[in-house]
Amino acid sequence: ASIIRNKQKITATLKNAKIIRQIQKDHKSFYNFLKNLPDNNLLELQKVFRQTFKFTGPEITRMFVMAIGKIPPEHDKECFLYKKRLISFSF
Repeated sequence: ASIIRNKQKITATLKNAKIIRQIQKDHKSFYNFLKNLPDNNLLELQKVFRQTFKFTGPEITRMFVMAIGKIPPEHDKECFLYKKRLISFSF
C-alpha cells in the first residue's frame, strides 16, 4: 500500500516550491510578491495564482491574500477582531 494518494499534488508541491524560490529571488520575498499583486479583486487574484502555481484553488489564494491584507478578513460583526481589523483596512 502506498502512502502517496495523489502523485500530482506531490509533483505540484515540488514545482510550486521552485516557483516560490524564483519569486523570492525576483521580489526579495514571497510577501513582496503578494503585496505587489495589482488588484484587490479576489477573482483576479485567483486568476494570477492559477496562472503562477499548480493546485492552488480559490481557498488557498483567499487565505494568502487575506493574510497580507489584500482583502479584509472575515469576522462576525460581534467578534472583537472585526472592529480591530476594520480599522487597518481601507476598503
